[in-house]
Amino acid sequence: QFDSVLELLPGTPVADSANEYLEQLGQLTPRRWEVFVRAGMGYDSNINLAGSGDAFVSSGEQGWRATAAGGGSYQFGDEKLGLQIGQTLYGHFYTDDSRFDQQASLTWAWANAELSESLEADLRYGFEFSWAGWDQYRSSHNVEPGLTWEISPLLAARASFRFEDRTYYFTPLNDDFDRTGDVEYAGLDLFYVLPSPNPLAENWVRVGYRFRNEDSTGDQFRSEGHQPLFTLALGLPWQIQSILDVRVEWRDYDAVSQILNANGGPGVPRRDRIAIVRAGIERPIGERTSLEASYRYTNRDSNVDFFVYDRHEINFMATYRY
Repeated sequence: QFDSVLELLPGTPVADSANEYLEQLGQLTPRRWEVFVRAGMGYDSNINLAGSGDAFVSSGEQGWRATAAGGGSYQFGDEKLGLQIGQTLYGHFYTDDSRFDQQASLTWAWANAELSESLEADLRYGFEFSWAGWDQYRSSHNVEPGLTWEISPLLAARASFRFEDRTYYFTPLNDDFDRTGDVEYAGLDLFYVLPSPNPLAENWVRVGYRFRNEDSTGDQFRSEGHQPLFTLALGLPWQIQSILDVRVEWRDYDAVSQILNANGGPGVPRRDRIAIVRAGIERPIGERTSLEASYRYTNRDSNVDFFVYDRHEINFMATYRY
């Protein structure tokens, strides 16, 4: 039921936590309310505060981190006309460098209305406030209307637009690096349900596209990006649910980077390529508990060497939900 969080806040710790937990599992027992707690350990080869939408540089540090999350949701109405609200709290804590500890609170809502037998409209909202090392770091409001068309029992398409207003609380290097501002996303996804011998498993494939536009206060982050994406969810033997997600973004910046001249020569605007691969497996242990392992690889290439880095993240988590 938290699968909307990924679309609301892709790349944030809260989104990763909610998505890795719920996107991989089928709805075993539908109910109006749900609460969950999660805890685990993970390894990070390149510790930083960046999500998939951020452009922070490599820290050059690696280490282990402890992760904890908890939250709940309640659903009003039904499939034809409904409203779901929820709250998620998240935190991760590194064993060696507390500067990169991060905590976040996400309050979200998701309303849906069935317009016809094959057409559904939805509206999603999220408010996130995050801290870095317990100091105020960022807040954001997100609004996303969407329209889903059920083309056939096995094929569906969803078009969406999201507006995100963000405020950063740390002091930038100078006014040109002030990232406070807004980001708009326009997206189109095609979903196809794959046959499955296990009625409790989720077998589906998604092919999608995102257009991203960032309009920040400082010109160093103003940019446009194009991102194709692919997601595959498969039920495996022994009640294991798997998911693989691959996405690549080509992002063009309006301004020449003040960090270093671009490799193309003086006056060449910065250009990045951001590739992210995420894979995970999860298995229920009993009625309310599950164990999962996930891996995330980020490769960032740029014509400004300062922003080039690789990152490997491995996580082992246990979840209890009720």
